Amino acid sequence: RICYESPITEFFNIYCRAYLVEDLKDKNQKKYALVYDQNMPIRLEVINTLKKTLYSNFITPIDAQITKISLTSKNHLVVILPYIEGLTPFEEYIKSYGPMSEDSVIKNVISPICNILKNLGNLGITHGSINHRTCFFTQDGKIVVGECISSPCGFFQEDLYEPIERVGLLPIGKGEG
Repeated sequence: RICYESPITEFFNIYCRAYLVEDLKDKNQKKYALVYDQNMPIRLEVINTLKKTLYSNFITPIDAQITKISLTSKNHLVVILPYIEGLTPFEEYIKSYGPMSEDSVIKNVISPICNILKNLGNLGITHGSINHRTCFFTQDGKIVVGECISSPCGFFQEDLYEPIERVGLLPIGKGEG
């Protein structure tokens, strides 16, 4: 059941809205739903591919389907993802714990993100949105990379985080990823 009374506004964008989900079968695992706008492009192939994979430090879809939404009385794509409690945004983590040593950054940030990118690359997927706003730390200091399906590849990515060949491109012209 999608809990429209529990929006997760920090996950909202022009492509979709996010809400907590009450799983009537498994009350132990928290989840949230991305409810997509009907008129926006969707990374459907990426969603379907990632549903078949599981990463401990990357948020991937559990399920996806077209569903009639009570808010609009229309059919929308709804994607269910795990909701991990206690995640601290990257910037907040650094403010709370101070700067990380070079070795710590390599071991706890760069290496896990490189593994995610390698695994995604093997699947033919580009994340396109890894930055300080989409990376989080668990309570035990492990990095978690946010989902890459709520908008087209790189649509909201700032030039600072883009490879040089993508700097200055219009967001919609960055490709499918």
